[in-house]
Amino acid sequence: MTDRTTQSTRDKVAPEQAMAQLELRRIALVALYDALDGADRQRHAGEHRAARAAAHEALRARATGRDDRSPAEVARAFFGLYFVFPNLGLAGPFFEGDVRPLRETAWLAAYDSIRSGVCPRAEFHARLWEHVCDEDRRARAARLYVRDQALDSVPPSAGPRVVSEHRRRIDAMLTGAECVPALLVTWAIARHPQRHDELATVEVRSKHGLLEQRHMAALMGMRPNTLAQSLHRFRARLGEEMRLLWGIERTVVNDEDDDR
Repeated sequence: MTDRTTQSTRDKVAPEQAMAQLELRRIALVALYDALDGADRQRHAGEHRAARAAAHEALRARATGRDDRSPAEVARAFFGLYFVFPNLGLAGPFFEGDVRPLRETAWLAAYDSIRSGVCPRAEFHARLWEHVCDEDRRARAARLYVRDQALDSVPPSAGPRVVSEHRRRIDAMLTGAECVPALLVTWAIARHPQRHDELATVEVRSKHGLLEQRHMAALMGMRPNTLAQSLHRFRARLGEEMRLLWGIERTVVNDEDDDR
């Protein structure tokens, strides 16, 4: 009996991870059913009852300790933990450090997915992509990227005309290239070192909302390999601009550094 009890205790997980045993649509129904209007609540009432029962059972069987939150609160926390948190790096460059737009995007995506039948993760990624492609947000992120990557650094000997021309070319590249939103998103998300925390568990790894390069490629109508190659070429062009400005000769070592 003790061995079985010990094993059962080891099998317990956080409530949000226990909730991840449900399909994403069911988690969305549990989280946001009460936000639906009367007609939609009536339309999805049976589905919601089944989802809520499944949530109760998952929490009873797998969740650790005592948790006074309702299943709806745990389901909303699931979207915060596994959709918002992995993408937290976007908050600074694109949302001026405000996490609320990410949270609202996750909840709106879950809400819309109930009504549309589209996967909540697909809804979330599409909405997130609209945000990061907004001209003002993209321009702000690009400025931070230039600063972070020292693309605006110039040698002391460079005259005003040379500096102005260099910065004009960098601005034009970051404004016009098709792959730039993906470049900025990849860079921004990578600035959040904990983005992969808890995403590899069996329950979560196919349901989290981390915006990855393969998702961005789909949103751009490209193959993942094509986007990867475009990003590689674009970074090489940026490196070439810096070499020209600083008068650094191209060498095998420099090219290998770019590849890395």
